[in-house]
Amino acid sequence: SSQKPTEDTFLPFFEKWFTTVYYPKVLNRLDMQIQRKRAEKERSGKFLQSLGEAVKGHLLNSTKEIQTKLIYQQILAQSSPIVVADKGLFLQVQMNIGSQENPSIATFWGLHKDWYLAPYLSIDFDKLDLAVEES
Repeated sequence: SSQKPTEDTFLPFFEKWFTTVYYPKVLNRLDMQIQRKRAEKERSGKFLQSLGEAVKGHLLNSTKEIQTKLIYQQILAQSSPIVVADKGLFLQVQMNIGSQENPSIATFWGLHKDWYLAPYLSIDFDKLDLAVEES
């Protein structure tokens, strides 16, 4: 038997994956972009703009937990209803973990009584559109 997980186990899995695996990497990437922009502003003598980037970085780091919860809720809302497809040997769920304007579809498989990011899928965090304003 394929030992597929029950459909009601997907959301608890997804919340844990999103909040402990995926979104911390997104926040880390965003922080690196802000730090890089701050250093560029300092090198070019734009000290007030550099200070603005420092404030942006501080706000990012001090609000990570609430940001993660808010973005998670947004992802759930835009992916509703969540459709679980039975593929015979496994269950499959596809969710947009990007924005409506720039979708990024993640595919999850349910098998062996658990859920996994589909093995053919990897997320390139260097190519994420993180909407860091250019100023």
